[in-house]
Amino acid sequence: MQGRKHLLVNKDLVQTREYAGSGRGNFIQRLLSDQQRRDHALSLQSTFNGFEFPPVPVIAEESIEPDPGIYVVASSVPDFPIDLEKLDNSTYTLCNVSMDGDIQKALFFIPSSKRAKFVDTLQAYVTQDRHHKHRRLFDNIATLRLADLQSFWTSHANAYPEEGELVWWEVWLTRKSMGRDEVARFRAYCIDRELQCGSGQLEFALSTVMLVKATREELAGCIELISSLTELRKVVDTAHFLLSQSPIDQMAWSHDIASRLEVTKSDVSVLILDSGVNYNHPLLEGILSPDHAFCWDESQSVFDSSNGHGTYQAGLAAFGDISELALHDEPILVNYSLGSCRIFNLAEGDDKDTFGGLTYFGVNKFEELSPGPTVVSLAVTADTEGLSGQPSSWSAELDQLSFSGESGRLFVVSAGNIRGNDVSSDYKRSTEEFVIEDPAQSWNALTVGAYTGKVDVAEHYYKDWSPLSDRGDISPTSRTSLNWDWLKQAPYKPDLVAEGGNLLLSPDEQNLTNADCVSLITLDDISTPGLFIDHRETSAATALVSRAAAQVWAEYSSFTSETVRALLVHSAEWTPAMLEYKDQAISAGVPPKQAKEIMLRRFGHGGLNAERAISSADSYVTMVHQGALAPYERGKSGLKLNEIDFISLPWPEDELVRLAAAKIRLRITLSYYIEPNPGRRAYSSRFSYQSHGLRFALINPYEELDAFARRINPAEDDYVGGGEDSEGWELGSSLRKRGALHQDTWEGSAIDLLGRNYIAVYPVAGWWKYKTSAGSHEDIPVRYSMIVSLDAGEQDCDLYSSIQQQLELSLEVQV
Repeated sequence: MQGRKHLLVNKDLVQTREYAGSGRGNFIQRLLSDQQRRDHALSLQSTFNGFEFPPVPVIAEESIEPDPGIYVVASSVPDFPIDLEKLDNSTYTLCNVSMDGDIQKALFFIPSSKRAKFVDTLQAYVTQDRHHKHRRLFDNIATLRLADLQSFWTSHANAYPEEGELVWWEVWLTRKSMGRDEVARFRAYCIDRELQCGSGQLEFALSTVMLVKATREELAGCIELISSLTELRKVVDTAHFLLSQSPIDQMAWSHDIASRLEVTKSDVSVLILDSGVNYNHPLLEGILSPDHAFCWDESQSVFDSSNGHGTYQAGLAAFGDISELALHDEPILVNYSLGSCRIFNLAEGDDKDTFGGLTYFGVNKFEELSPGPTVVSLAVTADTEGLSGQPSSWSAELDQLSFSGESGRLFVVSAGNIRGNDVSSDYKRSTEEFVIEDPAQSWNALTVGAYTGKVDVAEHYYKDWSPLSDRGDISPTSRTSLNWDWLKQAPYKPDLVAEGGNLLLSPDEQNLTNADCVSLITLDDISTPGLFIDHRETSAATALVSRAAAQVWAEYSSFTSETVRALLVHSAEWTPAMLEYKDQAISAGVPPKQAKEIMLRRFGHGGLNAERAISSADSYVTMVHQGALAPYERGKSGLKLNEIDFISLPWPEDELVRLAAAKIRLRITLSYYIEPNPGRRAYSSRFSYQSHGLRFALINPYEELDAFARRINPAEDDYVGGGEDSEGWELGSSLRKRGALHQDTWEGSAIDLLGRNYIAVYPVAGWWKYKTSAGSHEDIPVRYSMIVSLDAGEQDCDLYSSIQQQLELSLEVQV
């Protein structure tokens, strides 16, 4: 039987135990002789003694900055990192960290009131007093120097403004008080110097981002007067979407769709952040209310009549590929609504806001109008302003909005497209070369790439042309994360791919074109006479995934956004064309782990299967557990790791025994949201981007639960057995640990699965662990979603009924 409801694994099947963590470290310290160390110490001391500190004001109110000081740049010895934690504490503030080849540079602030302490620390290093405890800090520091304005620049070096160039800057301020008083002080600084500030600001847990219009000369003075400055970045502008295909004018087709359309009410909405949606289209009546369409700038129209991109997105989000509706005469069900916020193609005014700020406005404004679960669909991307793949203010705002959204927000973001003259017939090379754009590096958002199944050339005019991409391969303009600069730390992106259309190659292989037969069909914005138009690329794929997310959420209203995100990725499968990239890499001598990563960074976990995301079947069963655990608790010396969950899996034992040697696939997906820490200080230990992490592990065959607990949990230190059984996994534990969504598939015999009936979910450290103020992050539970499925393929069996009986749940998920 097909179309059966997913099954909920209730809390009674979960055991929570104490968890300790491994506590490993890998800091490398330079080896120096006593004489080398003394000479080095005297050199650092001499340099520092030459730094002039501003005086500490006798009355704080007489100074714009109550605790002035100096900014210092410490440069490391090549290949020896600086001990960053010692530059960020109650005495000093680490502002940002960058790499210049193999030299690490750390910018930090020393208040004038703490100058004497730093002098004492250096003197102790010179004399080698106090048990050598400062060697770890100073041995690896090659030089110290006073910072200049460019020291705060963390975007691409070649993007640093020219002398006298008036530009908008992203100004990052470290948070020093609950009321963010440093923001008011910086605004006062700008007002006093007649520098224009953007009206909005982005607020993260540890920092605030503002926009300021200034030359670098005008901004340089803030180094001496503002102690909360940590970074300066480039303000990015969105990519342009050029869609010039002629519309398909078929009024009869529109009437046919309208006659079959069944719109039912639910609390679920898809909010399209784009150029605005023309809600006057006859097929959007009842789906998009004019009251739910608005613009960031209230003085401008809610949709751009010269750019229909937002309306194209709405058509696919509501109906999918409209060309497929002509293949059947069945009812067309839409059980969610649409919303629209115009955030780009706006006239340049006096004010300026970050795209993170525009996103924040759009989401919060819409939730005032429609407070139910919201799929935020964003197919607007921008060139990266720093290292590609590294968090930006925009991507971090998506992460912050996801984390703070009480499980009611899911961001679906396009990976971005290759544009203009960069589109190439050598699409395998170009899609590898051109990287995923901002803000699609977001950890919490669902990032969507494009692949294609459109390879049939049905138009007579192009009968001699051939499809550029093969069936199941990447769409020719979809971007990937294969060449991200920040590759070692970044999540695998995209998370999944969906249909994005194809291109046609001319017989002489000199020209490329798009055509209706290899594109998707959607709604036109009717500012021109047409009702329909062709659409493609990662924008179209993003709209399709947004539609699937809304369908899942409308079907299971009790599910969190973490669960909806997990179900979509859980449904995805690699096509033979996708797997070929891995196989070819291995044949060329690439290690299997690296070959799999090549596939992950091109396609994520594969192509969306919306039907499997929504429903189970007799031989394909999806189980859902929505849990929570507190990653940290307070110990004697600060926060420590706290809890681990053991989830009992209700295996269909009789069916597994009957299937015996038959192959079965077990897929596990763990989904959760992190709170971002977007300052570019470093992305390890206490300065990690993520607040916390979670991981999963499966019990070994016929391993007792207590033995499993001792193996996975260092708190139970009497374990003397072996490690995890790695046989049968597609990815393995080392590949599945990136980001905040982890998935892997095990394949083996049914009888081997019988004894593997527990999954552990446990925490790993993030920046929360190192913010040790009382009441900060101890005992705070974080949500997670665990999706587990069994797939017996074409085997004649009924796994579903057996599992359902064990769970003692009805087919209906209670709303």
